[in-house]
Amino acid sequence: METIKTIPASATWALRHTVMYPGHPPEYVRLPADEEGIHFGLFNDQGSLVSVVSVFQHLNDFQFRKFATATAEQGKGFGSKLLNHVIGYCRENGAQRLWCNARETALPFYQRFDFSSTGESYETAGIRFVIMEKLFNS
Repeated sequence: METIKTIPASATWALRHTVMYPGHPPEYVRLPADEEGIHFGLFNDQGSLVSVVSVFQHLNDFQFRKFATATAEQGKGFGSKLLNHVIGYCRENGAQRLWCNARETALPFYQRFDFSSTGESYETAGIRFVIMEKLFNS
């Protein structure tokens, strides 16, 4: 059975690097605000860390960043379970909005969780991102 638990920021770095930016130095995936966030890891039934995400809160506005699932584990529902956990965590902690900078290729994934485009987008490191948000009833 999979488990989701909070983990230190440093425990997210290797998976972030391998999945998101393998062509960049490992430091590329470290965030200056990492120590201010809460980091969740999903462990498979063998105890291996297979998916990570970092959540940052500013009042009732929450952002998740560096959401990564091990390439060999993608398509098995781990990312969906972790995102559902994040949505529940944010709801329980008074979120009015949860948002992310989604890779354009991942938009259908986020839309399944009722995230909508804000209409804002940008490109960095050759990757197109769209700002997606999910609003909660107050």
